[in-house]
Amino acid sequence: MKRTPTPAAQPNQWPMVVAAGLILFMINIDVFTVATVIPAITADFQVSPAAAQWAVLGFTLPAIALVIPAGTWLTTVGRRPALLLSVGGFAALGAGVALAPDIGWLIAARFLQGGFAAITFVLLPLIAAESVAPALRGRAMGLVFAIGPAGGVAGPVLAGLLADQFGWRAAFLLNLPVAAAILAIAARRPRTAPLRAPDRSALVQVAYLLVAAAAALTSLTLAVEIDPVWLSLLIITVPAVIAWLRTGSGRDVRLLFGAARAPLLSLAAQSSVQLVLLLMIPFFLTRELHADQTQVGLPGMLLAATMAATSLAAGWLTDAWGARPTAALGMAVTTGGAAAFAFLDPAWTLGDVLWRIAIVGIGVGLYAGAQTAMTLAATPPHLVSTASGTLSLVRQSALAVAPSLATLAWGLAGYTLAGMRGVLAGAAAIGLLGFLALAASGGRAPASQRPRVRDRATS
Repeated sequence: MKRTPTPAAQPNQWPMVVAAGLILFMINIDVFTVATVIPAITADFQVSPAAAQWAVLGFTLPAIALVIPAGTWLTTVGRRPALLLSVGGFAALGAGVALAPDIGWLIAARFLQGGFAAITFVLLPLIAAESVAPALRGRAMGLVFAIGPAGGVAGPVLAGLLADQFGWRAAFLLNLPVAAAILAIAARRPRTAPLRAPDRSALVQVAYLLVAAAAALTSLTLAVEIDPVWLSLLIITVPAVIAWLRTGSGRDVRLLFGAARAPLLSLAAQSSVQLVLLLMIPFFLTRELHADQTQVGLPGMLLAATMAATSLAAGWLTDAWGARPTAALGMAVTTGGAAAFAFLDPAWTLGDVLWRIAIVGIGVGLYAGAQTAMTLAATPPHLVSTASGTLSLVRQSALAVAPSLATLAWGLAGYTLAGMRGVLAGAAAIGLLGFLALAASGGRAPASQRPRVRDRATS
């Protein structure tokens, strides 16, 4: 496909960078809203907690399966119409969830919403990276990751307030004003290539990935809730993944791992560490420190707040020092914070937990934008959309796998404090591997020395 370099004189489009940050803000609000209102959904529809959890799993399944095909599709369409479609569809289906008459309707709406979310996941780093000169890419990513985590702080508070005052349905309307702001920014951009339907090969790829994702999610869910023997279902994923790897997008992903192996492996490690901490710490607070629900929610909010506070400075550091050393520093700080949790002690206070989680948040803030910039800088121009989809695939896969495996490991240890320490020590070891992957990697030319190149459809 012919690609056209973007003129060097094109001005930086910081409103589009803000729009990318608002996309992340919107997604974070959604994630925390669902976690907050699942008990209310369970009571309202009179279903089991396992059935209500499909409000999460139904969203996660397409969010995993569609990101790579979405990246391929985005090479053929303009950014502007794709952004309008994905954000508008996401917001409309959020309203559909609020209107759900039963659990089946709600799960179906969440499934479709996850499909639109997959497109926004891919668009987010592309929009931020393409809207500014390469020398400013670190600052652009820093701004995105400064705005986005605020949704993790605001989400639980606002969702809880709305649910208390107006019922759980109102909480799903939180995204409407954020989506309206994104759409207003996007609508002001020049028209680009129109939308077009994906071709048949893309639908085949989606089918392979849906089978693999469904088998993996079902296997992990049943293994945690019933018996580890259900992990045997993971065998179903093997032929589906092999078949997908033989498709065009599968070959592209293999090429991408050759070019950007270190940042992608480190992302899998960093995401796993963060998710395991957010899973284990609430159990420690409730079981050992007898904390109330407000206190239990503080670590997650503090992590998001410290990440947001660090991200802007991290963006400047990325542009001045380089993406790889900044990401490696962030990975080291994150791993150090996780290692500090491996010595959990019932004599700790809430403050002992919070200062450790603040260290992790600083590390994530240093890491997130730099890792994204590093990945895009290492990616051949024709694979940029695939790289963006792969970033999301790695994050979403960690979200599906890491908490389940951590819970299984803790269960095998009898759900004891010693078992919890072991799980957290394992998370720190994974973080160390992520750091070593970055530290040992070489680097391509820094982003500031490489031209901006877009897909033809975006020009």
